[in-house]
Amino acid sequence: MTEEEKRFKIQKIESYEKEISKENKESINKTFLFGLSAAAAFCAFYVDTITETSYNSQLIFLGLADAGFSAYHLIGLIESISRKTNLQSKIENINSELERLESRESKGMRR
Repeated sequence: MTEEEKRFKIQKIESYEKEISKENKESINKTFLFGLSAAAAFCAFYVDTITETSYNSQLIFLGLADAGFSAYHLIGLIESISRKTNLQSKIENINSELERLESRESKGMRR
């Protein structure tokens, strides 16, 4: 493997690490939004069960809408974690390939 190929692989690792950083931020945002939506849905359903007002149908609708937002954000969180895991796997593959090449080169130099 030439030095140019090694540099290219190192640049790939750096770009993957930047993407992982973005995915970390995305997963933190999705986690917060998921928790907020879930808490709002819980509150709406809880208030609906302890009160007997004429707003029950509106509270149920609000709770269902919040539950839907919660599911949407949970799906986004799962996708973000999946992308992050995939990128980490690619980095590990490139690192192991570079290590194998370095060990082959060092063994070749000893002979």
